Amino acid sequence: VKEGVFSYTTVYGEVSHFFKGLGLHPMYFEHFTAMQIAKHIHCLIAAKRVAQATNDMSRMDFALTTPTSGTFLTTIDCPQPTEAQKRTEGKVAKHLDSIWTN
Repeated sequence: VKEGVFSYTTVYGEVSHFFKGLGLHPMYFEHFTAMQIAKHIHCLIAAKRVAQATNDMSRMDFALTTPTSGTFLTTIDCPQPTEAQKRTEGKVAKHLDSIWTN
């Protein structure tokens, strides 16, 4: 909300869903700072907006990586893997490979 990109109602709904609806493991909330979680939520809202605007849920993915960690989000609750899911699986594999081979 502070950045002025999304409305208060949008942010409130997404934050509620993020904390209550996604079923993230408690370790996620122990590992990331409040600012990092806010960035993840911001990316989630943006990815959802792109998917809605293009009417293409296969665009629903994002990846935030550093040399030692990565956060990846995509849709997975589909009968067939979406293009976004396939891209994310590739990004996760590449990121893990880069960490483990260094």
